[in-house]
Amino acid sequence: MAILNRLACLPSEAECYTLSQIQGVFEIWQPRLVPGASPQEFFLLNRDSDIAIRICSDYRDVQFKFECLYLKVYQESTDDIVPGGTQIGLTKCQKAKVVLRAEWERPALPGEVPPHYEQIVQVRGEINTIPADVPACISMVGLLLFGEDGLKQGLVYLDDDFPLSLGYVEDTANIIQFLSQSTVLAIDEVEKIRIQLWNWTKGDR
Repeated sequence: MAILNRLACLPSEAECYTLSQIQGVFEIWQPRLVPGASPQEFFLLNRDSDIAIRICSDYRDVQFKFECLYLKVYQESTDDIVPGGTQIGLTKCQKAKVVLRAEWERPALPGEVPPHYEQIVQVRGEINTIPADVPACISMVGLLLFGEDGLKQGLVYLDDDFPLSLGYVEDTANIIQFLSQSTVLAIDEVEKIRIQLWNWTKGDR
């Protein structure tokens, strides 16, 4: 059988540990940008400690002309942060959850794309909606922040309109809209999903 190209770009064990440290009052900072540029990293700075969490974008190739975009997470010291950025948010956060999304390619339906385009369509959805016989990827595309009341406080996300760029929103309607094609997981659920996806990423042999 043909080998299907599949990737799962999930947060590592170290990244999950870092994400589990998101508790307390955090400032969300965007580094200084040149005019016209979009941010490709944000910093979450804990007001009560020297913990700084850097969230940035990266990508891997699934196959030719099909890239899997995802978020990476690093724990740093506030001393390592270059000054001169802009604070774009402030949240009293009780916990964070990861936002996963699937993306896959399928043949275009008649008339679905212009005839001079490649007759391929990329589709996004929840991680359990991927068809069985298509190239696909699953990746972390957002970080959802919850307050002490259990309500959603903010969302760091990959901006689909500007590849590799990040965005941050606190508006509930915008958060819900982004999550409509995504799967939200608690940090301690990531390893279980990783194990489940191990065979899936091997493709059909």
